[in-house]
Amino acid sequence: MNHLDPRIGTLNSGKFYAFAHGYDKPETIGSLEEVEIALGLRTAPAKPAKMVAKREYRDYVVTMTQGGEDTETVEFAKSAAQAISKARQFWNAQDGRTRSVGLLPRSFRARVARSE
Repeated sequence: MNHLDPRIGTLNSGKFYAFAHGYDKPETIGSLEEVEIALGLRTAPAKPAKMVAKREYRDYVVTMTQGGEDTETVEFAKSAAQAISKARQFWNAQDGRTRSVGLLPRSFRARVARSE
């Protein structure tokens, strides 16, 4: 059975604490591992290398439906949301205004374009 070092206390929240740098300094509060590292009972683990997820740019086919008519455009973007945002900007610029006031409502859908 693993016993706690007598210098380590347990809080009601489940966290641990210790006065690692003396009673005149602030206490160290955290997980058992963090408190033991502060007391020198454990060595700090090496931080694992952070894996960065690559977001590839893809071609998305964005379909804009307005008044029963579908119009498609291809956008090069990281995500479907970004492709739709670009398509909205494009169609609003084509209308000559930032909002399509007075026009029928538009709906946008995006899907990844098939590579052939």
